Amino acid sequence: MMTLFLLMDERAAKREESRIERQEKYDREREVREARREEMHLLLMSKMLGHNQ
Repeated sequence: MMTLFLLMDERAAKREESRIERQEKYDREREVREARREEMHLLLMSKMLGHNQ
């Protein structure tokens, strides 16, 4: 019976570790997307302001 509890606890720990890894990957990808969006926004604004002068 104790082995079953240890196995369940180990599986739960592995699931939690996988969840954390997925969340970290999602967060990194989101940061990259936001940085690209900001870069494109600044590029677009500089082009718009440059054409209006």
